Order: sequence, then C-alpha cells, then structure tokens
Amino acid sequence: MYGFRLTPGDELIREAFPLAQTLDSAGWFTANAGDLLATINALTGPLSTTSKTPKGCYLNARKLVPGMDPAVATACDYAAAGLSAHADPVAEASLILSWHHAIEAYVTIGMSEAHTVHRNWLAPYHENYDPVIWRRFTDAGHFPAADIASARQRLLDIRSVWRDFFRAYDYLVLPAVPCAAPTKAEATPELRRNILALTAPASLGGLPVLSLPVPLGSGLTAGLQIIVPSIDSPAIKALLQAQ
Repeated sequence: MYGFRLTPGDELIREAFPLAQTLDSAGWFTANAGDLLATINALTGPLSTTSKTPKGCYLNARKLVPGMDPAVATACDYAAAGLSAHADPVAEASLILSWHHAIEAYVTIGMSEAHTVHRNWLAPYHENYDPVIWRRFTDAGHFPAADIASARQRLLDIRSVWRDFFRAYDYLVLPAVPCAAPTKAEATPELRRNILALTAPASLGGLPVLSLPVPLGSGLTAGLQIIVPSIDSPAIKALLQAQ
C-alpha cells in the first residue's frame, strides 16, 4: 500500500470538519506507485521534476524507537539504504534532539484543539463517543495554559530544525511504523506512543509525507515515510517513479 499526506491548511482539508486544525491534513492510499503518482497529479497538479537527483538521507530505526520490532527495524533500514545515504552525524543529532517531547507536544496541541471543537457536545452526547476518545477530549479541557504554550513553542522549535535540515537535504526517510499490523489486543497505549515517536515530528512540522511499503519475511508489510519540505518537492515524483 502506497500513501501520501498533504499539509495542514491545504485546500483539500479546509472544508472538512476539524479535529485539530494545526495537525489535520488530507491524504489517500493506492495499491501501487503508479496510481499514487496519477492521484497526486490529478488532485494537486503536476508534480515538479528536476534534472538533478534529489538528495536524501535516513535515520537508523533503532535510534528512534528502542522497542521497535527487530524484523521491522532491519527491513526498514535495508529499504531506506536503497533510497538514500545515512544522515550525517550533525543532521541526525539535531533532528533527534529537537524531537524530544514531540509526542507530548503533539498530544497536547491535538487534544486541546479537539476539546475546543467538541466541548459543547461532550456532556449531552456522552454516549455517542467511544469512552477512550471521550476521556481524552474531556481531560484536554484541563490542560494548563502553560503546557499548551510550551507545546506550541516545541512545535516552532521543531519547524525551525526542519527548515535547517531541508537546506541541506531534499527528503528524510524514516520508518512509518514500529511493527507489522497489530491485532486488537496489541493496540496498546505503548504501541500508540511508539507510532507517534515516528510520526509526530513530521506532523508537528506540517510537512507532506509519502509512504512506501516495506515487505517483511512474515508476508506482512511495514512502511517507510518519506518526509519532504513541500508538495513542490521533485523528490516525490522521482521516488515514486523509481518504485
């Protein structure tokens, strides 16, 4: 399965009912790279091309999520190495350092905005919400203002580091998931946190993300996320055409 996600505020999401406007984005999945390329071209306009080979890099999966499934980490690192070189130590350290507390910032911003949208419905329509979601939205109404301000500052800091990164590179390759598709029993808060450790940095950056499948020996698949600075990035077309 191939996928692509646009940026918050894009016209394709502007008329959708919001959850968290800072983070909400439109996206889609296709069965193959050719269909995804055609879909992006149709919905956003022709993708940019360049005569130069886009320069990307990847981060070692095990440095991002220590508890990552070993088979998934190995497969993702192998697939990423086929798309780019490993990040230089300075870029790697800068990115990883800026992502400390990214999960907390993502949850604080997302849930506080969701509470703002839903606060007038949480009591009268309690029974219409999943209990876990109702509790998350309700609890967010009690987040201290200082925590929300700190989360938004973290977002700005992360975006600043992303801007610096994209002055040197055209894209970054990361694992998209820490394990193969889980069973319902395996879908725990710990797993959710591990997924966010991989996905929250790009979400807070407000960046487009391309998703490519990574086959596993078990017959299941994992995935890579290709993070680019904008929809105009020529790396999108180049990477899809290479699949």
